Amino acid sequence: MSEEIQPQPIITPTPVAPIFAPTQPVIPSAVEGSKPSSHLLPIILSSFITIILLVGVYFLFLNKNTQPITATPSPTLNPSVISLASADPTSTWQTYANKDLGFEIMYPPYMKIEKELNDEHNRFTQISGNDLNVQIMLRKSGDIPFDKYYYMDNTIASQSTLGGEKANVYVQDVSKSGCVNSGEGPGCPVSYVSYAAVKGSDIYHLGFYGDAVLSDIEKQILSTLKFTN
Repeated sequence: MSEEIQPQPIITPTPVAPIFAPTQPVIPSAVEGSKPSSHLLPIILSSFITIILLVGVYFLFLNKNTQPITATPSPTLNPSVISLASADPTSTWQTYANKDLGFEIMYPPYMKIEKELNDEHNRFTQISGNDLNVQIMLRKSGDIPFDKYYYMDNTIASQSTLGGEKANVYVQDVSKSGCVNSGEGPGCPVSYVSYAAVKGSDIYHLGFYGDAVLSDIEKQILSTLKFTN
């Protein structure tokens, strides 16, 4: 007799929920091949400090340049100071001193002493050169009033000074006389400008011969005459 096979109950397996490991956030420092970020901090701080310093220097410079400018007035120079500071045109000149006749005078280096006389008839010194002819002559004053004094028949043309003393000025302009040197008879007189001043018992004459108008050089020579007695 055969055994009767009993049917087995069908067991349905209970579904099991899958188990997943919790996902962890990936930290950059944990990634393979990356370096720690702590070395960036000094660089950031250094850059920040540098920027602050540059900004500070910029504003300091800007503030310095924007300060109000106070104009300093230029000192006013006295004309006499300017005159003294300028080059002296007579600095290279020669000085002639005549103790016997009591005067000294300066003249350019291209001039020279041509003649000196000091006797009972003539007392004078002649200096010439480069078309300049200067003569210093002395005469006794005598009894003639100085304001009536004539020089070579010429009356007083104007008043000035000579060596710090009051002086008469005499002028002879040959160009106005109509005289022509023909080669016969006496020649024409010479044009001149002569200054005369009384010093002691003498009348000093400083004459410039050849023209009726003084040149700049002749004016400078005139300004250098000094009386030494």
